[in-house]
Amino acid sequence: MQVHATPTPGARVRKEDGALLKAEGEPVLRTAYWLRRQADGDVTLTDAMPDAADAADVPAAKAKK
Repeated sequence: MQVHATPTPGARVRKEDGALLKAEGEPVLRTAYWLRRQADGDVTLTDAMPDAADAADVPAAKAKK
């Protein structure tokens, strides 16, 4: 299951592969690693938006223009 991981303000959080998590957050797999980062107060985890919902928003935005 994917979730959206967002670092707490001012935190620099490493992903499991060693790269830094983007400040605006990124979708990640909900693993023990990310649950520990959340328990430590380093990230906020929220439900990831389904890709279908993102795709559905794009045509609507183009139609308004």
